[in-house]
Amino acid sequence: MFGTLRNYLDEEFIQNHPMIKITRGGEVKEYELFAVKVTDTDDEAYRLDFDDGEFEEFADAMGAPANTVEILTLSTCLGNEDDLRLLVQGAITK
Repeated sequence: MFGTLRNYLDEEFIQNHPMIKITRGGEVKEYELFAVKVTDTDDEAYRLDFDDGEFEEFADAMGAPANTVEILTLSTCLGNEDDLRLLVQGAITK
C-alpha cells in the first residue's frame, strides 16, 4: 500500500521531500521527516498508547525533534521476509 515509501531510502529524495503532508477530513497536517529505517514488526515505533508523560520519552527514543507533540509513522513491507519493514517517521512540533 505504501510501496512508494521506498523512495525515502534515497538520500537525495529525502533532501527534496523533507515534509509529509496528510489531508484528512479537510484538515491538513505537515510532518517534518526525522527517521527512515529498516526494522521488523516488533519495533517500538509501532506503539500506539501512552500514559501521562510517556509520549515525551517515546519521542526522544524515536529520535524526534525537541517539542514534538505528534508523530506520524508510515510502514510498508520490504523484501521477501514476512516481518521486515521500512518505517518513515515525521513529527509535528510546538
